Amino acid sequence: MSPHDLAPATGPSGLIIPGQCHGSDGLMELDSAIGGKSLKKERKGQHDSPESIDVPIETMGEEMASHASGPAVQREFMSKWLRGAAILLAGLAAGIGGTFLVLHWYENVHRCIAVSDAFVSGEAISLTSSVEGRIGSIFVEEGERISAGQVVARLQDEDCQAKVIKAQTNVRKAENQLKKIETGLVELRQRVPQELNQAKEALTASRFRLKAAERSLRQQSSDSDRTHIVYRGGPAYLAKKEDAAYSRRQAKAELEAARKDLKRNELRHQTIRAKKNLLDTKTRFAAAARKRLDEARSALDTASRGLAATTISSPITGIVARKGYAGGEPVKPGDAVAVVVDLERLWVEALVEETAARNVVVGQSADIRLESCPQKTFRGRVAKVGRAVEAPADDPRNDRRSYENANVSASKVPIRIEFAQPDPDLRPGMKASVIIDARTG
Repeated sequence: MSPHDLAPATGPSGLIIPGQCHGSDGLMELDSAIGGKSLKKERKGQHDSPESIDVPIETMGEEMASHASGPAVQREFMSKWLRGAAILLAGLAAGIGGTFLVLHWYENVHRCIAVSDAFVSGEAISLTSSVEGRIGSIFVEEGERISAGQVVARLQDEDCQAKVIKAQTNVRKAENQLKKIETGLVELRQRVPQELNQAKEALTASRFRLKAAERSLRQQSSDSDRTHIVYRGGPAYLAKKEDAAYSRRQAKAELEAARKDLKRNELRHQTIRAKKNLLDTKTRFAAAARKRLDEARSALDTASRGLAATTISSPITGIVARKGYAGGEPVKPGDAVAVVVDLERLWVEALVEETAARNVVVGQSADIRLESCPQKTFRGRVAKVGRAVEAPADDPRNDRRSYENANVSASKVPIRIEFAQPDPDLRPGMKASVIIDARTG
């Protein structure tokens, strides 16, 4: 007989089924249900005729309990224990996983900073008037995209145009005067110095010649007197006297020629000197005329710049953020006719609560979304972290949900986030939300 044969049969409730319990000493039949008051028991043993006995229900419970301590109950106990252990392990694993998820969530919450208090800003350039006048025309509207060099406004320019015309006339007159004075001046500058040098050399030579002729005449006069004294009354006297007279006449003629040559060269030198004086005078006149021309040109340049200043153009490509004037209104130098924001230099200005801003440093990456196009995400990086400021209680950018008292001001830190690259959808003043990844940077 196997142990399984000894195991009592159980019903759906786990109780022993009556009439199906087998013992080692014979068959025991239970004729009554558990709810009965007594059970009949038949036993076949040494006696052939069965005998019926009444078994109290308490006695039956004891027998059932004795039979319940068999191997089947042990297996059921082990199965329940394993199920309990499995449930315990599953709960423990769930607790560990939940703790990990909580820690991961805590890290993400404290390392990724979400800011809804942000807006797109940029470098604003004021287009100012450099002259006094009145607005003639405005060619742009607020919010309009303009290109570099595009005309934004033009002042009334009738007076400026008249000044330019007058200055142009003065320039032409000065140019004609200078041209007349300088006519032949270049040739004179080249010829007169050479002629003057030649006249000086000729004059010097004439003076040397005159002196030589004077010495020669004196010498001939002295020789004639000596001949008269030495050869007087002698046979050669007449010949010597005639030769001395001839030499003296020659010396006188040379002296006269030298004097004429000197006078001629002196006159020539004076003429060349007069040309030199004329050259100097013309040079001074030319310098004065050139100065007048420079002044006329300077006046024309000033008038032209004044006329050009009546046209106000944008030096950059951007968006017209504001118009300061309308047509016909007076303006003074320095007044801003319009304000343009550079589209190539846009960024996001965000106010972060001071406690969260402690984890923000320059270089951290950020995701930017605009209220006008929430489906698009822009990449950016933290470019500047400012100092904490007390935002006024009535500042609409205060996130009052963070405070129980709506009248308490919030201490916030200004953060500048630059876009990774320009985008045509960006406009100054757009409402934005930012998520700063504090794990980067």
